[in-house]
Amino acid sequence: MRILFLILLSFFFLTSNSQNLELVKNQWEAILAADNPREKIMRSCRMSKTLMLNNYDFDQKRLVRDTDLSQIDGVSDLIDEEGRIRWLSWFFEIEAGKIQYSFNSACGYLEKAGYRFNMNGCYNEHEIDCRECDRGKGQNNDWEGTYYTSMNAFYEDSLLIVRLEGLQFGATDTLTVQHYYSVSPNCKMIFLNNNQPDAVR
Repeated sequence: MRILFLILLSFFFLTSNSQNLELVKNQWEAILAADNPREKIMRSCRMSKTLMLNNYDFDQKRLVRDTDLSQIDGVSDLIDEEGRIRWLSWFFEIEAGKIQYSFNSACGYLEKAGYRFNMNGCYNEHEIDCRECDRGKGQNNDWEGTYYTSMNAFYEDSLLIVRLEGLQFGATDTLTVQHYYSVSPNCKMIFLNNNQPDAVR
């Protein structure tokens, strides 16, 4: 009986993860198929608010990534080895030559610290304002949109620092950048600065 229960439980989680991935894929395809920039932004904002980042293991005090959304082309899903920070970023062409960047992040670490999900941000050079998609206490207005490809979390003077490396796409070249966030014990993430971007050939 116990074996049957474990099999059913495993099937439930596998099915649930598959459904979550399919849901995000469907939302992503709707963004790409949208007819105009405003609809693309609103669909991206809606997707950001429904992403499943709120899996937290209270016993282990760490975030859990059930489904790696990097399986979707154009979406990056990063999580540090200790399960303290999870960061999703994505990009799409909003109109010819103009890129929309968005991110969604979650935090949960330390013995008795809190956990926080869904700090969102968006950035574009389009005339349509996307600030209504921003949510959380980060200094998102200072954030320069980036598609993140790697993440490293480390302590500096007892403060957790997150270094994100990524790409910014231009009409003629692609720039590599490094962005830094500080993360307080109550999971308040603040954008610190970015290094001078370098052109990628």
